[in-house]
Amino acid sequence: GKRHELTTSLGVSMNDAFVRGWAPTVGYAYYLTNWFGIGADIHANLCAFGVDCRTALAERIQDVDPNLRSGGLDDVSVLSTLVTPYATLVPISGKVGVVGGHILHWDMNLFVGGALVLSDNAGEGDAIEATSTLAPMIGLGQRFFIDESMAITVSLRDYIINRALNASTAGEDTGAAPVSEEID
Repeated sequence: GKRHELTTSLGVSMNDAFVRGWAPTVGYAYYLTNWFGIGADIHANLCAFGVDCRTALAERIQDVDPNLRSGGLDDVSVLSTLVTPYATLVPISGKVGVVGGHILHWDMNLFVGGALVLSDNAGEGDAIEATSTLAPMIGLGQRFFIDESMAITVSLRDYIINRALNASTAGEDTGAAPVSEEID
């Protein structure tokens, strides 16, 4: 118990149609016991800071109509920053013998928390305003301890975020074709 955990990781957004989020993350957790800890992570999405993170679909749309503003991303929101305080529970832990008689300790983590989510426009336009919102987070992780002070962790966290995907919040014409029109 009573251990400190400093982490770095790379987060990836999933199921985004037009912009894939790549977020380097720094985190800190303090374990009050071997099975319970509290922590916080800060994620900074590279897409919000000028890195081209368009998906294959966005690139195909740009190839079809090169006149779209900013590759068609002016009216698409992107997560820019997430600040996530959380609690972690370790319900299962164990050890296994590996090559050379080395003992590998492992545990499984459950995460629950909430995030302050900042989002912005993925393109250069202003059809979508920068927003902030709160989002619940749940997750599951597996940690393998290489020695007393180092571990390799794989975790999956789901942030339940409500945000505009490709619509103007200002009621402006976004240039999207209505369903009734044909696109050549």
